[in-house]
Amino acid sequence: MNSELMEYLSEKIMEDLRNRKNLSPHIYYEINKYPIIDFIRSKINVSDLELIIELMNSEDKNVLYFGISVTKNILDEELIKNKLLQLWISSEYDYKTRREVMWRILDIKRLPQSIHIDIYNFVKSNWDAWADDTLLFYGGSHMVLDAIKKRAQDPSFIEEKHWVYICLATLSTDISNAKAFITKYLTSDKSINALVAKEMLKKFN
Repeated sequence: MNSELMEYLSEKIMEDLRNRKNLSPHIYYEINKYPIIDFIRSKINVSDLELIIELMNSEDKNVLYFGISVTKNILDEELIKNKLLQLWISSEYDYKTRREVMWRILDIKRLPQSIHIDIYNFVKSNWDAWADDTLLFYGGSHMVLDAIKKRAQDPSFIEEKHWVYICLATLSTDISNAKAFITKYLTSDKSINALVAKEMLKKFN
């Protein structure tokens, strides 16, 4: 699907959402995947705050997860930031919700190191399920490295979040380039990135 079509679809989706059109939970599931979700996120602004809160308050998990996913551009809003952190705390025993909310929490600027460590421990504790689910989002192990490289080069994805891309690189079928991607973080001035890079390289042994 080319970018022109993605742009059109994302505009149409946002139009329907803003008009409170009743979309099926399955549609929310399908559009919460890479790359269409990036196009949808780019359309979100602070005027959509009420809409996003409605989605995040949904009892349907697919709607909730989509609502979480599209908050990236409005994370400076305290209401959104607090809602995400509350979801992380309240979902301690809910793997799927934590898997969804972790991504947006990692986009919060000046996030305490303790929260990065908490999320990293969550990823390690649920490695097999997390890896499978995240590869599904990115389209498979043959596509994941290119996708995370684009994110790592995009300044809208803060550097403190790169440790999660380091984890994902170990899932790539392109082992040589995956190792090279991870190795460059061994000297990162972000301690969490250096720590994770050192640990993830051991997966290739």
